[in-house]
Amino acid sequence: MVLAEPVIWYPMLRQSGGQYTIPANTPDPNRPISERLEAVISWTPTTEAVGENADQQGRVSTFAVMVDIDRREFSGYPSLPIEGDRFEAEEEPRASRWLEIRRVADDDSARLIYYCAVVKP
Repeated sequence: MVLAEPVIWYPMLRQSGGQYTIPANTPDPNRPISERLEAVISWTPTTEAVGENADQQGRVSTFAVMVDIDRREFSGYPSLPIEGDRFEAEEEPRASRWLEIRRVADDDSARLIYYCAVVKP
């Protein structure tokens, strides 16, 4: 049995050329903010190498976050979440509750998978 967590979807405003707004983080007024949606959130710890020289590289810990949502959760909305949009994971600590979509996996199945990064509000 998988337990779902409530998330809220925030469609974000885009600039011309498909780039999302940084650092304004302004919700798109033409796409509604969602009610609570039920999602399965998976956290995977990862590390990234930083530094130019292989002898002096450091490692930075981060998380890869996957948000799995049933497609029917979006039945009342005019569109689906896209890259650059954000989810607020309500049950997570305040420092890690904002998740920005970096990649969407949509194969027309019943589940939508969003690969996200933790961002500041």
